[in-house]
Amino acid sequence: MMKKTLICLLAAGCLSQLDGLQAALSHRISEDGVRIMSYNIRNGNGMDNRHDVGRVAACITESGADLVALQEVDSLTHRSGDTYIAGQLADLTGLHATYAPAIDFDGGKYGIALLSREKPLSFYQVPLPGREEKRTLMVVEFKDYVILNTHFSLTEADQLASVDILVREARKVTGKPVFLAGDFNSTPDTAVQKQLSRYFECLTSPDWVTCNGTCIDFIFRYRTKETDKKNTSVRCVERRLVPDDISSDHRPVWVDMKY
Repeated sequence: MMKKTLICLLAAGCLSQLDGLQAALSHRISEDGVRIMSYNIRNGNGMDNRHDVGRVAACITESGADLVALQEVDSLTHRSGDTYIAGQLADLTGLHATYAPAIDFDGGKYGIALLSREKPLSFYQVPLPGREEKRTLMVVEFKDYVILNTHFSLTEADQLASVDILVREARKVTGKPVFLAGDFNSTPDTAVQKQLSRYFECLTSPDWVTCNGTCIDFIFRYRTKETDKKNTSVRCVERRLVPDDISSDHRPVWVDMKY
């Protein structure tokens, strides 16, 4: 009897996993929206001191995200075994990888990246101020939208100056919604976030705990006259904090935007 019960439990577990995978796959083939994730992956170094890119990839795959803004990503550094982490994640998730190095580090590069289900139409990066470490912004264009990905400095003056650069780049885009995602190293009550809110609508919740007991990881949409109208053509229909406390020191966040 116990053996039969165990088999039933295992079968139920497998069915639950299949249901989750089917939900992710059904979202992937949807053409009426996009799921955007922001994830500081700590270069694949978990809170258990294990370097495991595979479990980061599993978290991304399980989410069903179409766009994944990544921060703290190595490229060909000695500490990461001379591997291209963004490319490794792309292979494991079946997504395209776009990389934007911020600094030279340990024989390679260190910076941010974007994984995307759709191949980008164009991409460029813009340097951001960073006193303790150089920072960067990546601007990636797709058929229906543009996404900005960044990892802000730890210094408030640099962060405030970076907001001006984000707004400048967002204003260059015409005819497409602009999304912004990243690790902003600033909590919701700071001057930096208040300045951002003048130009960008926060799509995630400021009440979530994403890192060190507070919220510093966000996804935004650039505000225009069209997005400020009640019946906007692109709207957020779901948002979620992923309760993964092991794979990184940051929890990933995602939002569903529907056309």
